[in-house]
Amino acid sequence: MKRYLTSSQRSPIRKSKNFSELKTSAHGIEKICKQVFSDFLILSDKLSEGRLTFFYGGRPIRAVRSDILRVAAEWPQNDSFDLAIRNIMVNSILSTEKKSPMSGAIFLDILSGRTLLKTSFQGRASIEDAKCVLRRLMGLGMSYEIVCKIMENSCLCPSIEFLLSDRRHKFSISSSCVLNVKGAIPPIFKLRPGVKKGFRIVFIDGVIERISEIDRLLQESQKEEVPILLMARKFLPDVVSTLYHNFASGKLQVIPFEVEETSKLIDTIKAESIFSIDHENAYYISSLCLEDLEKDYSLMFYPNKISIVGADGVDRHVIVEIPKHFHKQAGLIEDRVKSGILSILEIAKFGIVLDENKNPICSVKAYTSAKKTSEGLHSILKNLGCIIAQEE
Repeated sequence: MKRYLTSSQRSPIRKSKNFSELKTSAHGIEKICKQVFSDFLILSDKLSEGRLTFFYGGRPIRAVRSDILRVAAEWPQNDSFDLAIRNIMVNSILSTEKKSPMSGAIFLDILSGRTLLKTSFQGRASIEDAKCVLRRLMGLGMSYEIVCKIMENSCLCPSIEFLLSDRRHKFSISSSCVLNVKGAIPPIFKLRPGVKKGFRIVFIDGVIERISEIDRLLQESQKEEVPILLMARKFLPDVVSTLYHNFASGKLQVIPFEVEETSKLIDTIKAESIFSIDHENAYYISSLCLEDLEKDYSLMFYPNKISIVGADGVDRHVIVEIPKHFHKQAGLIEDRVKSGILSILEIAKFGIVLDENKNPICSVKAYTSAKKTSEGLHSILKNLGCIIAQEE
């Protein structure tokens, strides 16, 4: 029988030293907001002048204006109330960055009230205008050079793959044709993101009803350990289930892909170098073998499409090889390059904003997002009734 502990046996209750402090004075809250605003304006000025660094991958990195979110999140505040307002501003920067990359720096410019007072909009922009925006937001480092090379030698919206190379200092950029096919793999298949290499591809223009229809191809795929992308208009559930259980167990590397049924897309696939068979030719399907699928492809899977690298498509896939010397900074380089590419794409789609001297500043979308976020922040702080800060 359990016995309860007596009062002398129980451990003493430790009182928590944590307590909350409340700030309700309208004048006090306004004073805190002004102080934090002043700190962020100093931060913005230092970013523009290249006088800020942050640590990434174990080494200090010179911050540029597009790094505003990273720098703002690390900006120290000694007072809990100041920290609360700072976090509200950091969330505002994060909000506008999600809507439009690199708009965080524009948000601070608008917030300061000292710049971007007289702006004009231009529907079309040249490559030099886009480069001017990139230089203003990214500086003239390696990320800027990579974005410029992709823009000049590839296209504005390529798929980008980043790899570590054995080169010590030199970056390498290459591009190849990509065919984007709309459709989806069955939801039961869980594939890791990234490029899948060495796939043979076959397109069967019809519905795969029985696994026996493709038995010979599956046996050869298992024997030779060759992965296959099997495209068709539809797969019946029994076929999908069989392929999945063999895929999950590692016996087969055959992935079914249901192609979106549009005549234009089907004609495009047949016109490419991808091996295709009409479902009416049942004999040819049952006799299909690996020798018929001569070419290997690299694949990228997305929720509503697949990209076939090496097929004769109009899109582009870019491979950026990063020297191993920069392996600890690879994530930062990737983030900056992707943000730069998206910023250029926005300039092409929505136009560009010019200052009073007709110098390019940013895309219209970035300016609009930053301005709306600035107005929202002012509204939040204006209606702020109190601040509750937990002290320790």
